[in-house]
Amino acid sequence: MNFVVLTLTLGVLSINAIFTQAIAAEPLVAEPVATPVIVEVGQKYTLHSQILGEERQVLVRLPESYNAADTDVRYPVIYLLDGDRHFTHGSIGAEVLEQRDRMPESIIVALPNNHGTRERDLARQPENFRRFMSEELFTFIDTKYRTSGHKTLFGHSLAGYFTLSIMVDHNEMFDNYITASPAVHVRDGELVGKFEQLFASNPTISSTLFLTLTEMAEEGREVTQVLNRLIALFDRSAPESFKWRYNFIDAQVHITTPYLTIYQGFSHAFSDFQAPSYIDIQSFESAGGIAALDAFFAERAIKYGAEEGMPQTTLRQIAYLYSEEGMHTQALALFNKNAQTYPTRPRVYNSLGDGYAAAGQLEDAQKAYQNAVNLAAEQGDEDVDWFSRNLRRNETRMAQE
Repeated sequence: MNFVVLTLTLGVLSINAIFTQAIAAEPLVAEPVATPVIVEVGQKYTLHSQILGEERQVLVRLPESYNAADTDVRYPVIYLLDGDRHFTHGSIGAEVLEQRDRMPESIIVALPNNHGTRERDLARQPENFRRFMSEELFTFIDTKYRTSGHKTLFGHSLAGYFTLSIMVDHNEMFDNYITASPAVHVRDGELVGKFEQLFASNPTISSTLFLTLTEMAEEGREVTQVLNRLIALFDRSAPESFKWRYNFIDAQVHITTPYLTIYQGFSHAFSDFQAPSYIDIQSFESAGGIAALDAFFAERAIKYGAEEGMPQTTLRQIAYLYSEEGMHTQALALFNKNAQTYPTRPRVYNSLGDGYAAAGQLEDAQKAYQNAVNLAAEQGDEDVDWFSRNLRRNETRMAQE
């Protein structure tokens, strides 16, 4: 395989995310009283592709921890087709899910279309575009950034057809495939037959797939009928190892489905990253208890390069379950373990105070709440008022008893 040298130019991508501080003004003021703030979502590069014989724009968004993280930390990459349309909301969707521990922190790479080349790249000459991605784009991204090798591809409409074609013809190219309103009717619905052959030849497919579509009146009869045939095939013949899901999205139009699909698709693709949740202690212990959770997070760390050990949010959740069922010895053991593991987190001390208060150990609760308040004040934590209210509430309770 011949490797190409990629030339690039770095620029700042100024997305249409300009926020103006709201300041009350006197009537009839002629001059603006607020200074606009430009929010930079990511970076823009220009790559010269020898395969395509042209310059291609590439938009890159790095996760929050990228520059502050240890240089050994590596990140999954999510590639967005039609990148000029989907970069902003794809980046926002990833950030929201990352902050809620619903997906690993990831690098977003969006590929805008060159003028007049979309149909060529995605339908008429898709193999050239695929080679550009696998031989040139991947090389650039993997060389410039700390990537883990885990890749996800998202495409909408004709780009959704391209996404499914990559999956069925080059299944190992990506780990996850996400497609909104895919144009599955292209080439007389050939994808149905191709997937049937894939299932017959590869009974251990490990990649994931998430698909969406809205009403027939919006998508078209032919698209809907072919997709229904494809879903029926998945129901009938997909290997157990193939983690796929189809969501019908109502009350939308063809052009709006990708905005919902981004959130749902990322959540599906990274469902094995998401910590288990439990409604009570019985369900927790039936699932294997702490030992099973430790094994889950160890495996997650290996696959996604995530932080090792159990997150304080999960340990706190389990401790509260024990506390709510009056099992205070077990609850306090977990609350204290959380505080020892994460000694700089105000919230772990606030929850430790809750545990002591529930057990009737109010003096210990007061110390824990005070620690939470002190740390929150030092760190400028927005929850400092909440922690202070808990401290005062416990102090009142101590005075009454």
